[in-house]
Amino acid sequence: MPGRRGNNEGSIYLRKDGLWVAAVSLPTGRRKAIYGRSRDEVRRQLANALYSRQAGTLTDSRSQTVGQFLDFWLTDVAKPSVRVWTYRGYEVHVRLHLKPWLGNIALDRLEPSHVQALLNRKLTEGLSPKSVRYIRGTLRTALQQAVRWGYLSRIAASLVDGPRSEPYEIKPLDGAEARQLLNALAGDRLRALYSVALTMGLRQGEALGLSWQDIDLSGGYIHVRDSYRGSMASLDWSI
Repeated sequence: MPGRRGNNEGSIYLRKDGLWVAAVSLPTGRRKAIYGRSRDEVRRQLANALYSRQAGTLTDSRSQTVGQFLDFWLTDVAKPSVRVWTYRGYEVHVRLHLKPWLGNIALDRLEPSHVQALLNRKLTEGLSPKSVRYIRGTLRTALQQAVRWGYLSRIAASLVDGPRSEPYEIKPLDGAEARQLLNALAGDRLRALYSVALTMGLRQGEALGLSWQDIDLSGGYIHVRDSYRGSMASLDWSI
């Protein structure tokens, strides 16, 4: 029977919407729900929750805001596991865009309508559709972790479509325009980056993804092997 208890599992049952659910009692007297797409997934999360309760580290999503969860996610989940540039992109999105608009909402009360309002606001502020999709992607990644930990049963950001980018015609610079741009950048520390991008026809991500090991000065060639995929808003140009 789908809802039958296993040994030392507590109550694990299958909801009508296809999610498996369990619950664990918190020190406050509340019960924390745990969700998963399979019985084994919920059983593992339940075991972790019982261990955390014994260690005194079990938290209740109803006692934390979206902002508090995002801060914890950045420090304890994202920073140890992703590349530096990826983390910087996440941090910028959280600090400048997600927390000011969603930070005070209770984590378990976050609705797709909240996310949609955020995306609409960012578009009206002048951000490009691509940048807004990056912001939505950061929120979705963080909420995926909240679902895996049993804090939430759904990912509000996944229920909202990102803005569509309108196609546009690319108009490359001609030789005279390229020289004019480089002359205007004389003395700028990033002039070499623009020069390489113009000369080689590199996309922005390809140029920013270059490292010294990709450049052979004696042979006179550049090997484009990687592309920077983080948010351009996260770049620290002071480096």
